[in-house]
Amino acid sequence: MSNLVSVVIPAYNPPMMLFESCINSIINQSYQEIEVIVIDDGSNKESSSNLDRICKIDSRIKLYHQSNKGEGAARNAGIEKASGEYIIFVDADDCLGIDFLEFAVEKIVKYDADIVSGKVTMCEKPMTGNKQKSSNYSVIESKDIWKVQRDYLLERTDLLKTLDYLDMGACAKLIRKELMKGLKFPEGVKLSADQVFNHLLIEKCKKIVISDYPSYFYVMNFESVSHSYNPDAVQIMMHSLELVKNHLLSKQEILDAYYYHVIEDYQKALQFSVFNNIGRGSKFHFLKEELKKSSTHPLVQEAFANIKPYVYSSKTRYLKMKLLKNHIYSLYILLKASKKLMCR
Repeated sequence: MSNLVSVVIPAYNPPMMLFESCINSIINQSYQEIEVIVIDDGSNKESSSNLDRICKIDSRIKLYHQSNKGEGAARNAGIEKASGEYIIFVDADDCLGIDFLEFAVEKIVKYDADIVSGKVTMCEKPMTGNKQKSSNYSVIESKDIWKVQRDYLLERTDLLKTLDYLDMGACAKLIRKELMKGLKFPEGVKLSADQVFNHLLIEKCKKIVISDYPSYFYVMNFESVSHSYNPDAVQIMMHSLELVKNHLLSKQEILDAYYYHVIEDYQKALQFSVFNNIGRGSKFHFLKEELKKSSTHPLVQEAFANIKPYVYSSKTRYLKMKLLKNHIYSLYILLKASKKLMCR
């Protein structure tokens, strides 16, 4: 089938209300030449039964059950089973923009692009947005692909001034399947495996369309792994970023952006490993000791030694970095606790 899009969804005990919204956002797309591949990654009996029930609502949905191997392995299984010319990844608790596939297929064909990347919107409940009549976009040729990698690492973009949120993960992108030959998501990586895969893709890209088209709605699901306490979060996150480093394009600006991203992801990991520890996290001394211990990771130390001030567009973020770099943990904790000062 010409221009068939394969939508790959890894599912592990997703909240069923969110999963139903996810599926509806896909099967009700204005672009209908799709197949939906759901990989049940070892969900419990009740969840698997509900997945079976929901996936029967449309003949284009194919559900596969496997033992629990992790999100990376589930996505890899989805890639293997995909028969479309293009692939898009969607998490089981998020939604696609109502007509993003129509927009993305049009642009990927028109410009013979490898990837069409849209805007991610954070939301507290499922939504798909309204049909959009126009958008701003840039076509990035091979000579400027390095700028895409730089901007993904900075999580902002100079390539398209109107883009609110550029996501460096694997979702929110329509990808030419041919580009994925020989590529796999790293398996056994619990956090940020998708950004590793994203950089693998960038290495092979010759043309990318960056758009502010509303492509993806990230639902703030507080039951997900990204909102859980994980004492090993710093180690896990830094391991992913060590894998990313092996695939950086050879530009100093990219390396500068990479060290910025290491520090930003380090702070996100601190949320999981320190501040989400409800049992002890309220103890000021405990927080200080945990921050001190986590800062000894070699990649964190490398980033602090090489970070360039020019990469910071936010004074608050720069201040937080300086406090951590100089071991001023008490003030960092107070700054983090202040919602007013935490505004970006």
